[in-house]
Amino acid sequence: VNYRYELPFGKKKTFGASWPKALDAIAGGWSVAGVYTLHSGLPLAFSAPNNTNSFGGSQLPNIVSGAQLAVPNPSRFEWFNTADVVQPAAFTFGNAPREIGYVRAQRFNQMDMGVTKTFALPWESIKLNLRADAFNAFNHNQFSAPSATLGSLTFGQVTSSFSTPRNIQLAL
Repeated sequence: VNYRYELPFGKKKTFGASWPKALDAIAGGWSVAGVYTLHSGLPLAFSAPNNTNSFGGSQLPNIVSGAQLAVPNPSRFEWFNTADVVQPAAFTFGNAPREIGYVRAQRFNQMDMGVTKTFALPWESIKLNLRADAFNAFNHNQFSAPSATLGSLTFGQVTSSFSTPRNIQLAL
């Protein structure tokens, strides 16, 4: 979602049409804009050490019959139920699908915002903009996908994040 809104304050606006020039220069001509991004996390792709005696790579693990991989309140230490994912018997391939749609990485949730003030310069018909932008304005941490490799020391855990912290820039 993106938006832009000019605040209704200042000359030729709903509020402050009769303001003195000094007050209009400070309080008039402001606008806010932003982009809000929200999307679900990607499905997890599980893998297991290769015990099929085939040519390299990894293989799919077994998902225990009737397993509910999702946990009610996932945390970075237990994103899914690791007991429901097991190594297949030697020389057999696992029954897990390539991706499990109902077990996903964390959703992406970010708001980027900007505030702009427009000044009319008195000696020409040129306008000057002062702008402040905040990327990841609410400083949401975006976690990476949990480890989905059976046998890994961090299997089922989230060990990193991919987002940048709040970043603010000013422009004139």
